[in-house]
Amino acid sequence: MASPRYGTTRSIVPSRAGACYGGAVGTDERSTVPATVIDRLFVYGTLRSGQTARAVVAAHLVRGVSATTRGSLYAFPGDYPGVVPDDGGVIVGELLQLRDLPSALPLLDAFEGDEFLRLLTEVMTADGTTWAWMYVLASPELARHGRRLEHGDWARHLASAPSDQDPK
Repeated sequence: MASPRYGTTRSIVPSRAGACYGGAVGTDERSTVPATVIDRLFVYGTLRSGQTARAVVAAHLVRGVSATTRGSLYAFPGDYPGVVPDDGGVIVGELLQLRDLPSALPLLDAFEGDEFLRLLTEVMTADGTTWAWMYVLASPELARHGRRLEHGDWARHLASAPSDQDPK
């Protein structure tokens, strides 16, 4: 029996940025996406290479490449990011190819928790555009608790953050 947390995760295929927040998407608003299994995940924060939670996806990782997508990136207290899918800017991240999706996605859904939902989004790499899963804030209202990162890059944000160490 699945845990209640898994049951609350929603997967949505919006036709335009932000469409996932308006409730059900009508048939005239749906995008055509490949009919194949999407085994790719766009990560923009703690799941990126070199970041604190990379171990969560490491066992399921086939490969990763630099990538971008559209949206607004926010930094939250507690040092974690969140995205609102909109046309607000470019988000820098990584496109991961995953193996064993039946076990990888529930693990990722549990890691992301109830404040996030998984949706399909268009992602740009050096090789072109593709579809990938991405975790976004479950409601755009949650963004008010964070600070928008205009440059759209979580790693850059961390690199420019003041150190917690005392200077000697």
